[in-house]
Amino acid sequence: MSMADELVVTGARLSGPPAQAASSDRRRPGRIGNVSPALIPLLRATTVPDDDGLAPARGIMVGLLLSMVLWATIGGAAWLVLR
Repeated sequence: MSMADELVVTGARLSGPPAQAASSDRRRPGRIGNVSPALIPLLRATTVPDDDGLAPARGIMVGLLLSMVLWATIGGAAWLVLR
């Protein structure tokens, strides 16, 4: 005898939402009704991952170079103003 049959035989009540609520809308509350078709492959991660192990290091190097240029510009401007 399965557990559901035992519950029916013993007259125990199941806790949870009624059967009508379960059959209507099972999506999570607050979900957007219309999702852009262009986003679906991105959200499902169907793209092939890039196997380039140096990509994070390249990103750090680009960030460092850009920040050096920015700070050199700020420092040069401060030097011109404060001398």
